[in-house]
Amino acid sequence: MTTLSSILRWVLAAVGCVAFALGFATLALLSPWGWNHRGVCETNFESVEAALAPFDLLRAAPPGAIPLGSPGRSCDDHHAAVSRTYLPPNGSRAGVEAFYQCLAARHGWQPHPHDPECMVKEVDGTEVEFDVWFDPESTENTYTVTASTWPC
Repeated sequence: MTTLSSILRWVLAAVGCVAFALGFATLALLSPWGWNHRGVCETNFESVEAALAPFDLLRAAPPGAIPLGSPGRSCDDHHAAVSRTYLPPNGSRAGVEAFYQCLAARHGWQPHPHDPECMVKEVDGTEVEFDVWFDPESTENTYTVTASTWPC
């Protein structure tokens, strides 16, 4: 009888822990922070898309560059980002950054005052940044172009 009551206590304790964990997860998803995060992300995605609307810099590439996959979207700490990765022409990064900086400048983007390699454009009071990043660990020397609300 003692063994049965001991097992029953352990089962009830386990069920209680699982119920607590599920309740906490549900509360976190339904909390104002959870809804606020989604709302802020969507607003920031709208700003990024508005900055790219006149000319989508993510779809432009130097002659010979090969897109790797389709554009990706992410939102971390309320900052939205849209990016696309490419294999540079002839595997060389020469001229890639200059290509994008000139193209961005022709479409209203300005060099960031603290980081001239990063371009910035204001959309409805939100700063959207555009930059080109070469992956130092890539054996193919891939690069990613990103438009985001992350500061440069």
